[in-house]
Amino acid sequence: MMTYLNLIDYNPHRDTDAYPIDKNQVNVLIESINQTGFWDNLLVREHPGDPNRYQLAYGHHRLEAALACGITKADIPVRDLSEDDMLHIMIKENATQAGGQSAAATLDSVKAILRRLAYLMLSYDFEHVGTIVPSLFSTNEKAFDIQKGLLLKGEGLGHKVIHGYDTSLKRRDIQASIAALKADGSLKEILIETEAIIEEEKVEAERIEAEQLALAEAERKEAEAATKRAEAAQRKADMARDEAEKARQERLAKDAKRESKRREKAKVQAEEKALQQQRQAKRAGIAVNSAKKASETAPVQVMGKGVAKYFDNSYQQNAFTDSITTNAAQKYIPIDQHEKIAKNIRNIVDTSNGEIRMSAELIKTEIQLIISSALGIGNKLTNEEERDKEINIARSALRNHLLSAKNHIELFSKCIKGAKITLTRYPNLIDGISTTGLLNTAKDARLQIDEFEKSIHDLNTAIEE
Repeated sequence: MMTYLNLIDYNPHRDTDAYPIDKNQVNVLIESINQTGFWDNLLVREHPGDPNRYQLAYGHHRLEAALACGITKADIPVRDLSEDDMLHIMIKENATQAGGQSAAATLDSVKAILRRLAYLMLSYDFEHVGTIVPSLFSTNEKAFDIQKGLLLKGEGLGHKVIHGYDTSLKRRDIQASIAALKADGSLKEILIETEAIIEEEKVEAERIEAEQLALAEAERKEAEAATKRAEAAQRKADMARDEAEKARQERLAKDAKRESKRREKAKVQAEEKALQQQRQAKRAGIAVNSAKKASETAPVQVMGKGVAKYFDNSYQQNAFTDSITTNAAQKYIPIDQHEKIAKNIRNIVDTSNGEIRMSAELIKTEIQLIISSALGIGNKLTNEEERDKEINIARSALRNHLLSAKNHIELFSKCIKGAKITLTRYPNLIDGISTTGLLNTAKDARLQIDEFEKSIHDLNTAIEE
């Protein structure tokens, strides 16, 4: 990885005061670099305290020589190294300096080991230290406690413990270094420095924990406030929805009330109009002179009572009157059936959902159908004139039959299309609804249409022959 050399710090375990950089060795390396180039014999790790910098594992003299030669960056390997990795690498590097015979290098290594072990033993318990440095103490917790007691007294650690941490060091060199550290008071200084570092880390950990707790509390309060805001917004939305629904229901109730009043008024007006017409007819003497006119002239136009209330206006009533008082109607339709016929015509219109309107054509067609049905039962005519009249009536009835059939088939088709659209949108509505009657009726209608087509075909064939 291309790395700027001025961003590399020394190994944190190296004490440059006790074991400074050897200028003579740096000069030798400068001369070598000038002759053969820089061979990048360095190893670094990312700085644990600064993501923009690095820490040097080994190659301190070579780093200084490269900087002195004006080299600003080089391709240097970056490894994930622990504190113990960094310390072992530094010890190995120290052992290679001055042929491995430098007392200062050994003293620097022993001092670094004492700092590391003092930090571990004063910070963690026996089991945790065993996971970090498994070569020490093995399963002997008592020995761990004894060595920890010596540390706290400022007497350092035994040479066996230090040798157990890094066996590359010679025991006699370790003993000499421990004696020198005791003599100059460095062992007590190491203890004081280590305790200060541990205390600083503890304070920092407590500060971080306090910040995290404060942040968590702030987040909790914010979440609680957000929840309350959401609940308030939901309550407001619910209230608005309830108010809108209430207003809609009130509006529907008012509309229904107005419609009811309108229908009641229309009904009263129709009844009053029919009653007025009846009074006018009575005043004109229609009822008084009907019997006399029947014997003197053409058949009197006689109509049953209670018919007017089934029609919306005088045009509809007049159409009914004209159709029901013809000679054929008077002959085949009893007067006491007039009201029932008017009611049936009204039902056809009301149940068609607006598809069929009340018209003179509809009224005439329905009455002709009744006359035609009566003709089909019997009443044989005795003379040719009456037979001609019957044929004309039958022809008119046939037209009305066909027209009525056409209207009913169109209405049937529209209803089936409407049902198909509804089932496409809401397919589950078919549950609980029996369609057997509808299918049987449709089947019968199909048979009747087929028979009618065959009859027409046979008649046309006979006529052609």
